[in-house]
Amino acid sequence: MGPFSFRFSYPVRVTLDPKEKIVRYESTVLGIAKLDMRFHIVDRGDHSVTHEVVEIRSRLPVERYTAGECRKYHSMVFANMESEVLGKVHL
Repeated sequence: MGPFSFRFSYPVRVTLDPKEKIVRYESTVLGIAKLDMRFHIVDRGDHSVTHEVVEIRSRLPVERYTAGECRKYHSMVFANMESEVLGKVHL
């Protein structure tokens, strides 16, 4: 990414639709990009599959960087979702 590191955090609104088995993350990142992530959990008998849709909207050319950060923290998002949310959804 370069010689400089830049750390930040941002609030995320997390909603759950238990009937449709969709977890949604919505946030505004640094006031310059809107991030909307939807995870649809599909029951496959002895396991589940998660379909992910990520939408990034900004007037600035930050989509590539933001998409990279989403991929970077992808595993952490799923780990948090499993421990915090999926335990409450009966698949």
